[in-house]
Amino acid sequence: MNAPLALETTWLAAAERMAMAPALVAALPQVLGQWRHAFALLDAADSLAWVNPAWCQLTGYSVDEVLGRSLVDVLGWDSDAGAPTAPRLKQVLAEQQSQQLTLGLRRPDGVRVWSRVELQRLADGGGARWAVSLFELSGEALDTAAWQALIESSADATIVWDDGGVARQANDAAYALLGVDAQQLLGCTLDALPWRVSDDEGQALDSDWLPEVVALQSGQGVLDATVGVQLPDGRQRWLLVQAQPLSRGPQAPAWLSVRYQDVTEQHNRRTDLDRQRRRLMSALEGSQISTFEWNVDTGELHFDERAAQIVGRSPEEMWPPTVDVWRRITHPDDDATQGVLLQAHFSGETEYFEQELQLQHADGSWRWVRDRGRLSTRTTDGRPEWMYGTREDITAKKTAEVAAARDHALLQALFDLAPIGIQLIDLTMSRPLLANTALERILGESAQVLLEPELLSEAVPRWEAQLQHWYNEVVLNDRLGPSQTEYLRGDGARVNLVAHGVRVNVASRDHLWLTVQDVTAERAMELQLRTAASQDKLTGLANRASLLRELQQAFDRQTAGVSDAPGLCVYFLDFDRFKLINDTLGHDAGDELLRGIAQRLREACADKTAASRAAGGHAQWLPSRLGGDEFVVLASGISQVDDAMRHAQDLLEALAAPYTVRQQPFHSSASIGVAIWQPGLDDGESLVHNADIAMYEAKRRGRRCAVPFDAEMRESISRSVQIEHAVGSALGTSQLYFAYQPIVDLDSGRVTSAEALLRWQHPQLGALSPAEFIPIAEECGLIVEIGEWGLLEACRQWAVWHQEAPDIAPALISVNLSRVQLSQGERLLKAVSHALRESAVPPSALQLELTEREVMRDVASARELMLKLKALGVTLAMDDFGTGASSLGSLRAMPFDVIKIDKSFMTDLCVDPQAMTVAHATINVIENLGMTSVAEGVEEAVEVAALQAIGCRFGQGYWFARPQPPQNILSVCKERAIVAR
Repeated sequence: MNAPLALETTWLAAAERMAMAPALVAALPQVLGQWRHAFALLDAADSLAWVNPAWCQLTGYSVDEVLGRSLVDVLGWDSDAGAPTAPRLKQVLAEQQSQQLTLGLRRPDGVRVWSRVELQRLADGGGARWAVSLFELSGEALDTAAWQALIESSADATIVWDDGGVARQANDAAYALLGVDAQQLLGCTLDALPWRVSDDEGQALDSDWLPEVVALQSGQGVLDATVGVQLPDGRQRWLLVQAQPLSRGPQAPAWLSVRYQDVTEQHNRRTDLDRQRRRLMSALEGSQISTFEWNVDTGELHFDERAAQIVGRSPEEMWPPTVDVWRRITHPDDDATQGVLLQAHFSGETEYFEQELQLQHADGSWRWVRDRGRLSTRTTDGRPEWMYGTREDITAKKTAEVAAARDHALLQALFDLAPIGIQLIDLTMSRPLLANTALERILGESAQVLLEPELLSEAVPRWEAQLQHWYNEVVLNDRLGPSQTEYLRGDGARVNLVAHGVRVNVASRDHLWLTVQDVTAERAMELQLRTAASQDKLTGLANRASLLRELQQAFDRQTAGVSDAPGLCVYFLDFDRFKLINDTLGHDAGDELLRGIAQRLREACADKTAASRAAGGHAQWLPSRLGGDEFVVLASGISQVDDAMRHAQDLLEALAAPYTVRQQPFHSSASIGVAIWQPGLDDGESLVHNADIAMYEAKRRGRRCAVPFDAEMRESISRSVQIEHAVGSALGTSQLYFAYQPIVDLDSGRVTSAEALLRWQHPQLGALSPAEFIPIAEECGLIVEIGEWGLLEACRQWAVWHQEAPDIAPALISVNLSRVQLSQGERLLKAVSHALRESAVPPSALQLELTEREVMRDVASARELMLKLKALGVTLAMDDFGTGASSLGSLRAMPFDVIKIDKSFMTDLCVDPQAMTVAHATINVIENLGMTSVAEGVEEAVEVAALQAIGCRFGQGYWFARPQPPQNILSVCKERAIVAR
């Protein structure tokens, strides 16, 4: 179809459709077809009914391609660089008014064309019609028009920046959003903006980091950048920035189209939601409140396990995690209400979604829950997306609401009957609202006076002034107290008050909730307690704190040389056999004894003080109790040791007489340590410490005596402390080791066994005697670990000897047991079994030595333990026989295999016939009881002969061999075997 024929045909069809007048039908095609400007007519449906050739040339569409299509469809250009033009066209057509606008359109071949569009509203008998003219723009007019059209077509605030960062165009939305006019904005540069820009965290942005600058410099768009701006009028807003470079042809540098959206509300809401969510999760942690996450868009709903527990179900029963699963157990009335409440929240009418609803429990009952949540995010097109919230079981609360109404009167009564004063005060009006009965009683005023400001000012100005002081503190700090004050009542009584208060908001008004407690009686009690704090509760003597305070004051006076009674002495008393009465008669009896001791000390010290006064002196004697059975006497006016010891003897005599405990006489002597002040001491406590050291020396010397402190005692104590601290670290090192002393058959001369003797080579103190370090190890409790190590070490050494020389190695290895090990019988049995098992030593090869003294301490318990040890198959020996309290007759009851006779029996054995007779009788009894005798401490050949003569079987001592390192024992055994041949 050629163009004129096509135009004519389409024109006639359009004219017929639009019912044009015949004259118009004949004339217009001739005129309009010759126009060089594009022209078209629209029918009543706003569709293209006729176009001229210039229209087809400008738009790039043929006649067939455009006729019948919507004008919006043909000219509505979705630009890569800006907002679509279609909405503007629709708006113009809808307004039914002739208008002129600039639009961009895209031809089918991809070429973009900017045009001025004139739409003329026509009125004719055929109905509403439009005449549309297109005028192509070019050059600078094109730039100006294109950018202006682009930004005017955008509903968002839009600014066009040129390649130099200068604002060229802006729409009205931009001026309104940014609070500036065209004069302030157009022509300004990105490094001199009339507003201040900060990042999403509120930090000021350097101009190089602005989204607009980044887009210009990179040539790439910057999308969804959130920035904060402080506008010229001081307002703070948050903007979502979309910066997109605009191509202006192959030769022209790109400009920048930037759209700004005000997202202040969304930003603040998101910030608030994040903060609230963190607080919520923290508050819910460990609580019984359930939480949920709901994707409103997909229906996905996640509850934690507690939600299922509320309705008596397992999480598996509530699967899959969707809204429909929970809707099935929701009460129908609540389900309908829920939709309304959710819609109100999603539309922004409510800040939170909150609903109380009923859910059906697995047992058929209905449970009340409270759901509370908030929409957190929306989809890109604005639809609700994720919502987070909590679900709480409020069945009990609902039930309680009924009871709450019933209990209102009771609560009011409790308020009135509370033991502390309560008052509620309106801080805004400075007016008291409530006062309970306790407050009336405390202040001695009626509620009418306390609640009427006029009466209060007139009758109780002191209380009004006190209230004003508390008002001010609560206004500044939101809370009060504890605030203590002494208040003078109207009746003249003084009362001590303690007030607490807090600011509370009720009905949008600030109030002071004030509690007032009368602590007059408590303050009086505190005074009594402070007085009693200096006394020992049991005895009434001065206690430790009081003693140390008095001692330090006296010490300072002595040091300064200003004492009325020169010289200062401390007596440290510890009572012998006190533990016995506690263990046998009970702690009440012990307390009775302590009170008797305290009374004697009090009387003795009073006599000493009175005697000094009578002689014109100023000496003072202060008795005190440190705790337990330890007492200290502080005496001034004593500077010589002889005087101090004389007074100590007086104290011993005063305390020596029997005490009556439980109506029975009881003897308890004291051990006293004496320490005298000397220049150079650090403080008063050092005197007590010195006296304490001297007291232990008194106990060591046999008790019931007084010992003055000297420097050697400190050195001895220091050495003991050093040993105690080192014994633990020595275990498991080469410092602790065994030396072995052979035991010899007196008839054959062969070595039959060896005794393991513990030795300690201290790195600083040198070789330490077992007599020194073993008691210390026993006191600090480490002897048990040492003993267990020793058992295993001795057994392993026996095994080594028998691997190297089984024919001559000792048949027995003998190990000593400590008294502490004996006191832990079960542990000892396990240790012995473990040592035998680990070393693969036969039980019959192990001999355990127990001292006579420890066996006789508790014969029944010792016998029971020995029988258990015998059951393991080991040999038992009594060590040091003849030094304790046992008798020859008592040996019959004890399951010993070997009796080792103490070396004291060797004294005068060869020169005193009587000593020989005793030794002979002893060995006969031992052998007749089926036990084996071993003589200890054999040092001379004549003693060997004497022992053989009286029938002793075995001997041990320096005559045969001194204690040897383990590697020497086999050599000794070999030598003895050669001698025996």
